[in-house]
Amino acid sequence: MNSGHSVESGNDKSIFPIWACVVCYLPDLQTLERLVSVLSPQVERVLLMDNSPGPLIGVESLLAPKVAYLKMPGNLGTAGALNRGWALAIEAGAGAVVSFDQDSTVTGDLVTELARNYQKLCSDGQVVAAIGPRIVDPRSGRPARIRHPQKLFRFHKVACVGPPVAVDHLISSGSLVPASSFRAVGEFSELLFLDYVDIEWSLRARMAGYSVYVVPGLFMNHTIGDKILSLGGRSLPIHKPFRTYLLIRNHLLLWRSPAAKLFWLLSDFRQLVAKLIILLIIQPQRLLRLRLVLLGMWHGIAGLGGGPKNFGE
Repeated sequence: MNSGHSVESGNDKSIFPIWACVVCYLPDLQTLERLVSVLSPQVERVLLMDNSPGPLIGVESLLAPKVAYLKMPGNLGTAGALNRGWALAIEAGAGAVVSFDQDSTVTGDLVTELARNYQKLCSDGQVVAAIGPRIVDPRSGRPARIRHPQKLFRFHKVACVGPPVAVDHLISSGSLVPASSFRAVGEFSELLFLDYVDIEWSLRARMAGYSVYVVPGLFMNHTIGDKILSLGGRSLPIHKPFRTYLLIRNHLLLWRSPAAKLFWLLSDFRQLVAKLIILLIIQPQRLLRLRLVLLGMWHGIAGLGGGPKNFGE
């Protein structure tokens, strides 16, 4: 799928049937079962895209007429699994796909509300690439800040009610993407593998003339990081050391994208400096993280992407 298509006139409102795509990696089956049971009544089909090594024991208990389990040929990352899920959904005639991570917790009206708000935006003449809920980390109970599209400075919206708000980017979990938008913007970048896959896609969508939206009053619980660190009134996710490599490398790979404009690059540079300080001063296993930071910088500058095979360990 090419990313150079023009914005489709009128923004296709026919997003039904809606499919769900859940990306899995060594999931907790009880958590996954809860997600599937809430999603199934809301969508036409649920695809479980499993990146886990080896078979997923007990997955048979999740299977139902609406639920399909697909074992990936190795760990393809978020991007690879979503791309394959999208290919199946589009071939089967899906009008939209809403994607999830395995540990997201959704409400019984999430997909319905996303679809309703999407159609209202289309009726108002907006050209929408994707729409998603407000993300809440259940460990802190704090909703993620709503980031306006990047200009010289990064602005956030505090309001938790009201109509959908155009944002800089969405995370992939909970995002509803119409098939027409996916065809126009293109596949997710498998070069990035995992981190910032959703940011890169959002940047390309906005470069193509689309907007991405958050519904301020619609919430979804989603855990980011293995634990959180409270710092200056903010909750900062702490990941396992190997994610340090991806975080740094993918920042630098993003900078190579033509969709990364000057003001966004300046803001992201400030973000990267702040992350480096946190990684190397505050987070544990600092020497290991320093080695992974340097490896990530090397691979990012060299344009090397992909999954664990390129970690150099």
